[in-house]
Amino acid sequence: MTCSFLFDLHNRACNTSGNAEDFYDIQIMKSSKEFRKFYKSFCKEMDLNSEKEVDVLKSIDYLKRIFYKQISEYELEERISQNIQYLFNSEQKLVYNALLSFATAENILGKEITQSILSDYFIKQEIILRLKEGDKRIAPRIEEINQEYRENFRALQGTLIHRDEFDDCIKSIENEKSTIISGGAGSGKSGCTEAILNYCEERKIPHIAIKLDQRIPYKNCEIWGKGLGLPSSIAHSLHCTSRNENAVIILDQLDALRWTQANSSEALAVCLELIRQVEYLNYERKKKIIIIFVCRTYDLENDNNIKSLFKKKESSENVWKIVKVGDFKEDVVKDIIGKNYEQLSFKLKRLLRIPSNLYIWQHLEKKKFMGMV
Repeated sequence: MTCSFLFDLHNRACNTSGNAEDFYDIQIMKSSKEFRKFYKSFCKEMDLNSEKEVDVLKSIDYLKRIFYKQISEYELEERISQNIQYLFNSEQKLVYNALLSFATAENILGKEITQSILSDYFIKQEIILRLKEGDKRIAPRIEEINQEYRENFRALQGTLIHRDEFDDCIKSIENEKSTIISGGAGSGKSGCTEAILNYCEERKIPHIAIKLDQRIPYKNCEIWGKGLGLPSSIAHSLHCTSRNENAVIILDQLDALRWTQANSSEALAVCLELIRQVEYLNYERKKKIIIIFVCRTYDLENDNNIKSLFKKKESSENVWKIVKVGDFKEDVVKDIIGKNYEQLSFKLKRLLRIPSNLYIWQHLEKKKFMGMV
């Protein structure tokens, strides 16, 4: 059911100066006859007198705390589907029909529905619930996956050099914005994910990081998650360990899915399913799950299949923030190389601003020095 007047009243109450006279004379009385009638009806139902200043102020307070959102039939079905996937191990259609039958055919009118009644009903219908909070398998396995992710990272000079892009990524997490880290090959995207992981560990934020070229998504989120050693999908497993706090999912090497298998459409379909799962879980969470994809800029801008992952749909509230990772600033390179920097050619100086090139050059210089010794 649409209720545009109520939605409009909520917006006007939120944007008013707080002066009762201004709100009533300008926001209400200068509107259409139907709108004025609706406001007065609202006040009557809330036991308020729309002509009294104190009651107008009360109506503003009430309206500010009313939020109205229209949800389509399709979106409601999707929410039910996602909840069934999260709560039950049994086949989705079987669970849906059993719940529908419970509501319409069972003799439950006027009776309290308790957990034991539902449990008995599910046993009778041979429906299996998933393991939820308290499942001790999840946290240790996530820790192992994160260790696997961090094994291959090598920092310049053995330490992570701070970059402005790190701050952008952290700010995205703090603002609960899902993010795409993009950049050229060797630009330092892995440094950003390393900074994010350090941030999550320092603040005890539950997180999981996966390289998609090593752990290629397949079949669906459920099967892929179990293939990773989790009891359910990545999103559902992380949700179990972080209901009342933020959580972060890092999916690295998204662009590699184009090259690691003949048909990448299945892997990208699983990524899309994961995005949807997070969106529906976030709908009921106070603290959101944040997804961070890492992808080369060229593939992000030119691969239609990858771009389609991040297209905003009408039913989605998710807006992706893009953090572009560029070359090092000249001062950073100069500090790392030291006094020999000024002796380098302009072309070499430019090449060394790319983090991967600087890393290679640094190790070549060490070998050269050791050979001289």
